[in-house]
Amino acid sequence: FMQSEWGDWHERAEACPQDWPGTGLLYRNPEVPGSDTQLTVQFNTDADTAMLVKIYTQDGVLARTLFIGGTGKATAKLPAGSYRIKDGTGHTWYGEAEAFGDEGSYEIMTFEGGEQLVQLKRNYTTTITVNVQEDNPDAEGVGSDWESWSDF
Repeated sequence: FMQSEWGDWHERAEACPQDWPGTGLLYRNPEVPGSDTQLTVQFNTDADTAMLVKIYTQDGVLARTLFIGGTGKATAKLPAGSYRIKDGTGHTWYGEAEAFGDEGSYEIMTFEGGEQLVQLKRNYTTTITVNVQEDNPDAEGVGSDWESWSDF
């Protein structure tokens, strides 16, 4: 597609499998400034599985995206407030717009009482660990609601 430069070649090329980006922050919305709280997502999985994390404000504005390739963690600095966190996991990466395609798994994280919003407090660091292999009685549980790829 890239060599042809014909018609919608650019969109078609982007829909092809790509190398994973580096683990860390992919997108920071300049309209959601601030860094008085920190969210870290730790992903414990196989080396061939990756995760895209989308962090939305309470009003539904995409604030940050994180990418974690294999086992690892990524951190986002955010203004204090309530956030909805979605994650997608998969093996084949198609870029930020398509994530892991229809072969991926997508969900909305849920917190105490099944709430989809999590409160991030000023001057605190919150760590969410996904795919925990061992039960930790000191940690708060994180659940999930299914999310379709088209809504992700």
